[in-house]
Amino acid sequence: MFRKMLKYLLNGSEVKDMEELKEDKNPSKIELSKEKQLEKINSVQTTRDKLVEKLLNKYISTEEVDDPTKREYDVPFRRSDSLDYQLYFNRKSPKGTPKKMIEFCNIAGVSYREENAIKAVLGDDLTLRIEKESDNPFGENGRAIKILADYNQDNEFHTTHIGYIPNDKVTKVYNAEIVNITLRAIYLPSKERSIGFRIDIWEPREKTVKVVKEEEYDKTLSIPDNFADRNHLARDLEREGFLDNAIEIYLKNIEDLSDTSLYPFKRLAIIYRKQKRYEDELLIVQRSLEYLRSKEINHPKDQKQIEEMEKRLKTVESKLVK
Repeated sequence: MFRKMLKYLLNGSEVKDMEELKEDKNPSKIELSKEKQLEKINSVQTTRDKLVEKLLNKYISTEEVDDPTKREYDVPFRRSDSLDYQLYFNRKSPKGTPKKMIEFCNIAGVSYREENAIKAVLGDDLTLRIEKESDNPFGENGRAIKILADYNQDNEFHTTHIGYIPNDKVTKVYNAEIVNITLRAIYLPSKERSIGFRIDIWEPREKTVKVVKEEEYDKTLSIPDNFADRNHLARDLEREGFLDNAIEIYLKNIEDLSDTSLYPFKRLAIIYRKQKRYEDELLIVQRSLEYLRSKEINHPKDQKQIEEMEKRLKTVESKLVK
């Protein structure tokens, strides 16, 4: 049975009758079938090895650039504190989506589509985009977000499916009306490991949150388990005037930084400023600076955020002195 199931998996042939899965008792046919299976497996492995070799040759001379100010946009670079097979990119925000929603997100399921992924990276003018699926049985509540790679090869345009947004981030990305993605890092493959990717996910800049009337704390409110969902809920609660609930959720996200977003720090600082809770604002700003300076992966935007929070720190310190 295993022999014919393997043949089905390798060749993609249909199995119309379960009787076809019964073992063939003829020893010569069994041996012949084994030889064909091995030839097929070796052929696939040889093809993959050749693609991996081409990919490594393409990026073997990639330069190490530790100074963030010297990293060019869209040009791969290495970092001296990372492994040789890790490549990184600086990307500008896509037009119309200047705000980073999720940073350094992995692409799931690439190992199942590795040959397609390697061919895309070997091509020219590689760009990534998403495609929403509403009826995927393996998605979050049936919803999934496919990642497609567009590239040119021999002056021909190609599109290939390379993976998915992880399920724990699907809800946030799926609900956004406009989303763009940019490639942030490539983990080059070898015989022991598959190729891998990290991406940044972008959305339009958020409009200013306006509170019409402050409401009392809602004790019946349940808090989501997901970092992104909590941020979205807290933002909605701010708009509705439930500031104490929003503060509670933002504080929870600061304690559980499963994402690299500075968003909960900024919102808390703004709320505390409006409420004239300057001591609380001071503590949050100090925490945000500690967080930014402790990040293992840095890019030019981090320095701008540090400068922004340092400016806020001076302002709140001056208010406390008064």
